[in-house]
Amino acid sequence: MDKPTWQKKIINGSEVAVQFDLKSQEWFNGFSDNQILTGKLAGVRKPRSIKQLRLYWVACGIVSENNRIGLFAKEQVDFYIRNRLNFFDTDKTVVMPGGNVIFYPRSIAMHNLEHIEASDYFTRSFQVMAEILECTVEEFMDAIWRE
Repeated sequence: MDKPTWQKKIINGSEVAVQFDLKSQEWFNGFSDNQILTGKLAGVRKPRSIKQLRLYWVACGIVSENNRIGLFAKEQVDFYIRNRLNFFDTDKTVVMPGGNVIFYPRSIAMHNLEHIEASDYFTRSFQVMAEILECTVEEFMDAIWRE
């Protein structure tokens, strides 16, 4: 996730947005004290979802850099995993006149996926990623946390 992220906090009785990551801090440092900032903020209900989603993308990056099956970008790894796990949006399934069926992978965006369902998907995806890299899930998770 490349967007700066913020966390709502109450400090001295005032509701404020606090930088949640290094990208946010770097962006925020570009403003002067008491400068008025404008724009729309969007939020997620479960803060750990952001961490979980970021962990997933780090994992996809590790697989893209170390696999032997020709997945050279984290987006390719993500697409491969969603298809491998049959993580499809059944509302978008198309049956062609010749009988071929086209499946569209479901979105893993936080606003499209409940936390419990996301947790199940990420758990299963890490198992597949470890299999691709020919290591255990524990070894793979250790590599992710080192990133």
